[in-house]
Amino acid sequence: MPSITEITVSQLSGLIGLPHSPPIIDVRNDKDFAADPRMIPGSQRRDFSTVAPRAVFLFVAPVADRFTAMPFDVADVFWGDRGDKCTFDVMIEEFGLDSDALIRQPRRP
Repeated sequence: MPSITEITVSQLSGLIGLPHSPPIIDVRNDKDFAADPRMIPGSQRRDFSTVAPRAVFLFVAPVADRFTAMPFDVADVFWGDRGDKCTFDVMIEEFGLDSDALIRQPRRP
């Protein structure tokens, strides 16, 4: 089941072309685009650096290197699950955040 920050392919397919469809930005580099120039209807092609000039995290580890980004919340990366700690818990620990409010946040069972 996807999280509240994800959308399934079938959900997205049902929204394309509708007035409230989410913006779809194609950030493939020129080489990848040349290999497969097809685009989702209504999407816009933009250079990654103009979409998120200060972004440092990507959810797709193999692509992160291409954009000088850091893979995030995927298996076997620094900013990911560690043992019984989820990525959120790892970030709290790594950044030394120890406020009562953060510590009381719900944890994964």
